[in-house]
Amino acid sequence: NPYFILGFLTVQTHSFAAVARRRSPLPCPDGLCILSPMPHVIASPCIGVKDQACTEVCPVECIYDGGEQFFIHPDECIDCGACVPACPVSAIFPEEDVPEGEQEFIVKNRVHFGL
Repeated sequence: NPYFILGFLTVQTHSFAAVARRRSPLPCPDGLCILSPMPHVIASPCIGVKDQACTEVCPVECIYDGGEQFFIHPDECIDCGACVPACPVSAIFPEEDVPEGEQEFIVKNRVHFGL
């Protein structure tokens, strides 16, 4: 499913819909923008662990420390997938495979980078 901004950020994937109320930082003709998908998302198992194995294998250094967890910058990630098997707590997923109950981390990742 596509991602749209219409006055506020709306992220929709499968049956999940989450809304983070904030103004769009993107210039949007007619108030509508399509956001590109995020190659990978780091979910809750990373919180409090932050092993850093993922940061060591990332060839483009697109994984950033966000305080309680790491975040993958969607515009910098080349979707190589090297971080996925490197994570000892299995916290990294392709966006379309983020488990139900963890999908709020898609929004959290976008908000972290102001996207």
